[in-house]
Amino acid sequence: MGHVAFAIAAEEIAKGCASTSLVYVMHVGAVQTIALYGNEDQKERWLKPVRQGLIGTYSTSEKATGGHWRYNFSEAARHGEEYILNAKKSFTTSVGQADLYVFQTKSPGAQKPTDISFFIIDGKLSGITPGVWDALGVRGNHSGPIRYENVRVHSRDQLGEEGQGKEILENGVSPIYLIGLGSTWLGVAEAALEAATQYAKGTIHRDFNKRLADYQVIRQQ
Repeated sequence: MGHVAFAIAAEEIAKGCASTSLVYVMHVGAVQTIALYGNEDQKERWLKPVRQGLIGTYSTSEKATGGHWRYNFSEAARHGEEYILNAKKSFTTSVGQADLYVFQTKSPGAQKPTDISFFIIDGKLSGITPGVWDALGVRGNHSGPIRYENVRVHSRDQLGEEGQGKEILENGVSPIYLIGLGSTWLGVAEAALEAATQYAKGTIHRDFNKRLADYQVIRQQ
């Protein structure tokens, strides 16, 4: 699927349900990132099950860096053939529901903020605790916080090379994330405009026998 087809799909889904569109966007993003940067073993183990309904998502942003989700305060620790991951992510769509998380953190011994790495985390691993999602909108999905406490991930589930995270962000994560979110909110706006238009056309003031849509102040909007 190209970016245009993806954008149209997210937009159309969002017209009916923004929450579903967000789940779709983050799932496609996670799967696309693995498709671009995963090795053959990772594609075999993680992408094939997608056909049977496996759900993926991103897990990137942290409170310490706010909206600057390209940077992380957390840092991976290498232990033999494993990495030990500790982090509290602020927003992760499908938290507690996803089967896999494409997880972003600083590389072990990182010397600069852009020295980051990605990992594929099995949602069933011990040490993963989803938080509560209590937002004003899009409550049909669960984009809450999530805590990773001493989560052990084998090196074979490191996505790309250690320290390759900046490239993965720019070429894998960002395009899908930004296009998908923009398309979702566009779909919401289009649905709202359509609802307002139908209301204006269908509501009649009986005293003047005039539709709302016939008033000049409405027609000029």
